[in-house]
Amino acid sequence: MPGDISYDICVIDENNIQETNVVELERLTEYESSEAQLSPSEEEATSTCSSTSKRDSLNGGYIPNNEEKQAQMAKQKLLTRKSHSTSEIETTGAHLQVKYQLETTETRCSAVYRKISPQVLIRTMLEMTEEEFAKKYSLYDCRFSYEFNGGSIKGAKNLDDPDKARETFFDEDGNRKSDTTPIFFCEYSQKRGPRMADTLRSTDRFLHPEMYPQCAYEEIYVLNGGYKNFFSCARALSVSNKLCDPDNYAAMDDPKFAEEFESQQLYKKLTKRILSKPSKSKTTSLRKTASSSSCFFKQRLV
Repeated sequence: MPGDISYDICVIDENNIQETNVVELERLTEYESSEAQLSPSEEEATSTCSSTSKRDSLNGGYIPNNEEKQAQMAKQKLLTRKSHSTSEIETTGAHLQVKYQLETTETRCSAVYRKISPQVLIRTMLEMTEEEFAKKYSLYDCRFSYEFNGGSIKGAKNLDDPDKARETFFDEDGNRKSDTTPIFFCEYSQKRGPRMADTLRSTDRFLHPEMYPQCAYEEIYVLNGGYKNFFSCARALSVSNKLCDPDNYAAMDDPKFAEEFESQQLYKKLTKRILSKPSKSKTTSLRKTASSSSCFFKQRLV
């Protein structure tokens, strides 16, 4: 039996076949007689409705006319141009085509940025002079200030507050401040670095809706593995003294910086969120949660 074909099996009852045929013939006769009594205008209306219902059934429902189609397209275009979501590229018909100059580790890690390995960044920095690299790329360390001061990539700028993205990358008129390509990183490049890249793109979309799907900053990178991975690779290649300033690595949860960590704006926001407008039944548990969070690093100092 050729192909993957399924068959319906019909069991025929010879005793009832004649009775069934008679009933069907009677229905057919009644339908034909009713059609014969229709006037020409009724026949035209019936024909129009029949053809419309066939088209509707073929296209899955109601078919709008040309004006309605144009209105729907205009509305969709307006909503798309007003969208500032970083995932809009994946959810709309238009796509931003970006030609990435550096070798990336993943091709579909994000709709906003691509990840580069520490080896690629190290090779790029060693193949260029500091002036050449600074004219083409900008490094942004999204860690806390005490982490940045404890050791970072040479030439990097500390940008740990997403609220400062607007003034860092755009002037008062919303124009792009720098012609360099941004490279973001944090300790592991799992949250703070990618979040800053997303903030840049969402701010860009907000300021330039008329450019969609293009934008001011199209080529954006995130350092895969963060500074921790970069520092380890640089140490292994004996070039950390050339590429890191200072030649050191300070972890976010280092007990020596417990007080600095607690004073950071992110920690204040998290604590405020935990204690903001709690229900009476949860007040005690939430206070315990906040207290345990604030004592986390103090316990490690003991």
